[in-house]
Amino acid sequence: MGGVEAAIKLLEICPGTKSVLVTESVPPETLEQLAAQGYHFEMLPAPFSREELHAVVFGDDQGEVLK
Repeated sequence: MGGVEAAIKLLEICPGTKSVLVTESVPPETLEQLAAQGYHFEMLPAPFSREELHAVVFGDDQGEVLK
């Protein structure tokens, strides 16, 4: 099972869970297909800094949650 499949299963078990795809690249057409199926995942391209990971998971510097 890949990361996308795992994220979808996790949403089936626990709706509302935030999943972030950590990857070198996700083709835009893959994200479009997932969105068409109702899945809207954050994507964090590797390599990334600790601050970038924190911002995606918890929000930006001003405490706002990223969407």
